[in-house]
Amino acid sequence: MIEAIGRGENANIRIGHNYSITKDRWKKAWAYYFTLKKWLPIQGRYTGIPILLDFCDPNKAIRSHILDLLGKKTTLKELYVEMFSYSLEFHLLGRHPNDKAKIFATKAAIESLINEVKKNEYDEMILAAVQINPVVPSEGKLSWYELCHHKFFRRCDIILSSIGKNKWCAAFKEKGPEREELRDLLLKYSLVLDTWISSQDVTDELIKNNHEVLGDQTSKKLFQVSLLNAFLKGQREYIM
Repeated sequence: MIEAIGRGENANIRIGHNYSITKDRWKKAWAYYFTLKKWLPIQGRYTGIPILLDFCDPNKAIRSHILDLLGKKTTLKELYVEMFSYSLEFHLLGRHPNDKAKIFATKAAIESLINEVKKNEYDEMILAAVQINPVVPSEGKLSWYELCHHKFFRRCDIILSSIGKNKWCAAFKEKGPEREELRDLLLKYSLVLDTWISSQDVTDELIKNNHEVLGDQTSKKLFQVSLLNAFLKGQREYIM
C-alpha cells in the first residue's frame, strides 16, 4: 500500500483471506502442522519432518510451546492429534472439490478416527474441535477460524491445551505472542505514517526507507496516508 501511494497508482496486490497471509505466518502454520506430525509415533525410519521444522521454526519456540500443551502421550491424544492434523491440512493445502479423491480419502480417515476415539472416554467438544468436515462444519458446535483470522493460532492453542488436559478449555490463560507481535507491527507502520505526515526527521532505517518510498507530500498522498494510518490505529485498538 505504501509503495502504491508513493507511485500514485493502484495497489498491485490482492487483499483478503489467504491473499493477506505473510510468509512468516505460513511458516508458523506449517510449524504447527509439522510439530504435530513429529509428535505422532513413527516406526523405524527417519523422516524429513525435522528438516522442514528447522526451516519453519528455527529457534524451536513453536515446538516447545506445543509439546508443553500436549503433555504426555496417550492413545486418545494421538487420535485427537491425528484428526487435528487433517484439519490443519485442510487450511494449508487448500480446498478440494467434493467429488474428488482427496475429499473421499479425508472423510474416510476422519470417520475411522472418530470410531476409534469413541472407544475411549472422550470429550465431545474436543472431538468437534479437532475434526474438519470438508463439506459441513462440525455439527455447528464450534465455529472455525481461517488461517488469515487473527485468532487462528489462539484457537489452535485452545484445542491443543484441551487435548493435553483431556477436557475442553473454553479459554486459554496463557497469552500467545501473536497479539503482541501484531500490535508492535501495526505501531511500527503507524509511526512510519505519522512521521511522514508531520515531516519529522528520523534515524530508524525502516521509517526512512518507507519515507523514501512515499516520496514528496502532495494533498492526495496526505489524504491516502492519513486514511491508511487511521485504519492501522483502529486495528491496533481492536486487538488490545
